[in-house]
Amino acid sequence: AKQILRRAGQIGVLITIIEAAEHYSEIPSITSYQDAPKTLSELQQNAGKRRPGYEDHHIVEQGAAGREGFPRSQIDGADNVVSVPKYKHHEITGWYNKPNPNFGMQTPRNYLRGKDWSEHVSVGHQALREIGVLK
Repeated sequence: AKQILRRAGQIGVLITIIEAAEHYSEIPSITSYQDAPKTLSELQQNAGKRRPGYEDHHIVEQGAAGREGFPRSQIDGADNVVSVPKYKHHEITGWYNKPNPNFGMQTPRNYLRGKDWSEHVSVGHQALREIGVLK
Protein backbone atom coordinates (compact mmCIF):
# COMPACT_ATOMS: atom_id res chain seq x y z
CA ALA A 1 0.00 0.00 0.00
CA LYS A 2 2.86 2.39 0.81
CA GLN A 3 4.42 1.80 -2.62
CA ILE A 4 1.13 2.72 -4.31
CA LEU A 5 0.91 5.93 -2.27
CA ARG A 6 4.55 6.74 -3.03
CA ARG A 7 3.91 6.24 -6.74
CA ALA A 8 0.75 8.32 -6.59
CA GLY A 9 2.70 11.01 -4.76
CA GLN A 10 5.41 11.03 -7.43
CA ILE A 11 2.80 11.19 -10.17
CA GLY A 12 1.09 14.07 -8.34
CA VAL A 13 4.39 15.94 -8.11
CA LEU A 14 5.08 15.28 -11.79
CA ILE A 15 1.63 16.57 -12.79
CA THR A 16 2.22 19.70 -10.69
CA ILE A 17 5.59 20.26 -12.37
CA ILE A 18 4.04 19.86 -15.85
CA GLU A 19 1.21 22.28 -14.99
CA ALA A 20 3.70 24.82 -13.62
CA ALA A 21 5.80 24.55 -16.78
CA GLU A 22 2.74 25.21 -18.96
CA HIS A 23 1.95 28.35 -16.96
CA TYR A 24 5.60 29.37 -16.86
CA SER A 25 5.62 29.71 -20.64
CA GLU A 26 2.92 32.39 -20.30
CA ILE A 27 4.92 34.50 -17.82
CA PRO A 28 6.42 36.74 -20.56
CA SER A 29 2.89 37.42 -21.88
CA ILE A 30 1.59 38.18 -18.40
CA THR A 31 4.56 40.47 -17.72
CA SER A 32 4.32 42.30 -21.06
CA TYR A 33 0.64 43.05 -20.37
CA GLN A 34 1.83 45.40 -17.61
CA ASP A 35 3.87 47.56 -20.04
CA ALA A 36 3.18 51.27 -19.94
CA PRO A 37 2.01 52.82 -23.23
CA LYS A 38 4.85 53.59 -25.63
CA THR A 39 5.39 56.01 -28.49
CA LEU A 40 4.69 54.86 -32.02
CA SER A 41 8.39 54.78 -32.87
CA GLU A 42 9.12 52.63 -29.78
CA LEU A 43 6.43 50.17 -30.86
CA GLN A 44 7.75 50.14 -34.44
CA GLN A 45 11.36 49.64 -33.30
CA ASN A 46 10.66 46.20 -31.83
CA ALA A 47 8.50 44.88 -34.68
CA GLY A 48 9.85 41.70 -36.23
CA LYS A 49 12.07 40.85 -33.27
CA ARG A 50 10.02 37.83 -32.07
CA ARG A 51 10.31 38.59 -28.37
CA PRO A 52 8.59 36.31 -25.83
CA GLY A 53 5.33 37.87 -24.66
CA TYR A 54 4.96 40.11 -27.72
CA GLU A 55 3.37 39.80 -31.14
CA ASP A 56 3.60 41.91 -34.26
CA HIS A 57 0.42 43.85 -35.02
CA HIS A 58 -0.56 45.55 -38.26
CA ILE A 59 -2.00 48.99 -37.48
CA VAL A 60 -4.06 48.75 -40.65
CA GLU A 61 -5.36 45.21 -40.28
CA GLN A 62 -4.08 42.77 -42.89
CA GLY A 63 -7.48 41.34 -43.80
CA ALA A 64 -9.19 44.72 -44.15
CA ALA A 65 -6.21 46.18 -46.01
CA GLY A 66 -6.24 43.28 -48.47
CA ARG A 67 -10.00 43.64 -49.05
CA GLU A 68 -9.54 47.36 -49.70
CA GLY A 69 -6.85 46.60 -52.27
CA PHE A 70 -3.95 48.26 -50.47
CA PRO A 71 -0.59 46.92 -51.71
CA ARG A 72 1.20 44.27 -49.65
CA SER A 73 4.29 46.52 -49.48
CA GLN A 74 2.19 49.14 -47.67
CA ILE A 75 0.47 46.57 -45.41
CA ASP A 76 3.81 45.08 -44.30
CA GLY A 77 5.67 48.41 -44.33
CA ALA A 78 7.68 49.49 -41.30
CA ASP A 79 5.16 52.28 -40.58
CA ASN A 80 2.31 49.77 -40.29
CA VAL A 81 3.80 47.02 -38.10
CA VAL A 82 4.30 47.40 -34.35
CA SER A 83 5.27 45.06 -31.52
CA VAL A 84 2.57 44.83 -28.83
CA PRO A 85 2.01 42.69 -25.73
CA LYS A 86 0.44 39.37 -26.75
CA TYR A 87 -2.70 39.66 -24.63
CA LYS A 88 -3.24 43.30 -25.60
CA HIS A 89 -2.98 42.17 -29.23
CA HIS A 90 -5.94 39.87 -28.56
CA GLU A 91 -7.84 42.79 -27.00
CA ILE A 92 -7.16 44.98 -30.04
CA THR A 93 -8.54 42.29 -32.34
CA GLY A 94 -11.67 42.09 -30.17
CA TRP A 95 -12.00 45.90 -30.16
CA TYR A 96 -12.44 45.86 -33.95
CA ASN A 97 -15.42 43.50 -33.58
CA LYS A 98 -17.37 45.43 -30.91
CA PRO A 99 -20.00 48.08 -31.73
CA ASN A 100 -18.42 51.43 -30.94
CA PRO A 101 -20.19 54.74 -30.21
CA ASN A 102 -17.38 56.59 -32.03
CA PHE A 103 -18.52 54.91 -35.25
CA GLY A 104 -22.30 55.25 -34.91
CA MET A 105 -22.44 51.95 -32.98
CA GLN A 106 -20.95 50.10 -35.95
CA THR A 107 -17.96 47.89 -35.33
CA PRO A 108 -14.72 49.61 -36.34
CA ARG A 109 -14.29 46.89 -39.00
CA ASN A 110 -17.62 47.71 -40.61
CA TYR A 111 -17.02 51.45 -40.31
CA LEU A 112 -13.71 51.13 -42.19
CA ARG A 113 -15.17 49.44 -45.29
CA GLY A 114 -14.44 51.67 -48.29
CA LYS A 115 -12.33 54.13 -46.29
CA ASP A 116 -8.88 55.31 -47.40
CA TRP A 117 -5.52 54.28 -45.90
CA SER A 118 -5.25 57.33 -43.64
CA GLU A 119 -8.64 56.60 -42.03
CA HIS A 120 -7.57 52.99 -41.42
CA VAL A 121 -4.36 54.27 -39.78
CA SER A 122 -6.30 56.77 -37.66
CA VAL A 123 -8.68 54.07 -36.38
CA GLY A 124 -5.73 51.72 -35.82
CA HIS A 125 -4.03 54.34 -33.66
CA GLN A 126 -7.28 54.85 -31.74
CA ALA A 127 -7.41 51.11 -31.01
CA LEU A 128 -3.80 51.13 -29.78
CA ARG A 129 -4.52 54.10 -27.49
CA GLU A 130 -7.78 52.70 -26.09
CA ILE A 131 -6.15 49.35 -25.26
CA GLY A 132 -3.25 51.17 -23.58
CA VAL A 133 -0.43 50.31 -25.97
CA LEU A 134 0.14 53.71 -27.63
CA LYS A 135 0.85 56.94 -25.70
